[in-house]
Amino acid sequence: TTTTTTTSDATDSRNGTEDDDDDDVQKHDKTKNLLSVQECLDAYNNNNNKNVLFLDASWYHKGERNGRTEFLEGSRIPGSFYWDMDDIACSKELYPNLNPNGLRTMLPPPELFSAVLTHYLGLSSASSASKQQQHSIIIYAKHGSIFTPRTWFTFRHYLLNNNNNIRVHLMQGSLEEWIDFGGPIDTTRTTVPRAKDLLEMSSSSRRNEKKETTPATAATFQGANKNEDEEASSTAVRIATLDDVLQLLNNNNDNKNTTLILDPRGSSFAKKGHMPGAIHIPYSLLVDSNEPLRLKP
Repeated sequence: TTTTTTTSDATDSRNGTEDDDDDDVQKHDKTKNLLSVQECLDAYNNNNNKNVLFLDASWYHKGERNGRTEFLEGSRIPGSFYWDMDDIACSKELYPNLNPNGLRTMLPPPELFSAVLTHYLGLSSASSASKQQQHSIIIYAKHGSIFTPRTWFTFRHYLLNNNNNIRVHLMQGSLEEWIDFGGPIDTTRTTVPRAKDLLEMSSSSRRNEKKETTPATAATFQGANKNEDEEASSTAVRIATLDDVLQLLNNNNDNKNTTLILDPRGSSFAKKGHMPGAIHIPYSLLVDSNEPLRLKP
């Protein structure tokens, strides 16, 4: 699976005019969504300018394992940061008006996503964002976690993978495979800021900026240097609200309605019911049975 390389990227590559800061990112194919463990290891070993960031998205739907605790105590890829789906979310605690029912792991609002990027990538304003060097974010997880594609989608939703400064990839394998390939790990205890702390730091930073400086938002990273196809992709609706789905179901007798509802759950599809007309495609059918972090070809 690949994304389309923009005309400007291709031209610069052929002419050898890309910035020196981009050299480390060129060690792996920055247009690929899926990277093998070896490709990720090569990117790590050639990351002289610190342009490649590793993001641990280990999260467990069932059982007693806690991805955040395991990250804090190690093991992890050195220099990586942690994406906590429970914490970096539209929670009732932070957004009671947006999530009055307290649903878990709801998509984080733009200002929270922006606060994460500001903290880990140092993007603090629209003017500085346009001058930032190329970054690649590689998402990985430990064996037993299967939700890294959801984290990838969150970044895809806001960045659309068309931004010239930030590319997002999924490592096709687990941290355990990384270790088997000879990849280094960090086992020292670390800390991870909570979402509310990131929001406060972001708010404090904006208060300290000059009035003429525009604070960074998720939109800051969406609009730069797109061709027509990418622009069309960026305007596509990727998130359906409850009202959207209800309207679709109410109009399901319309012969012109070509929208499909896909349900990726497992046994819950039959046991707990499903939306009328939904097509059942269990997520487990799309991944390697021995390593769910690796998508099938």
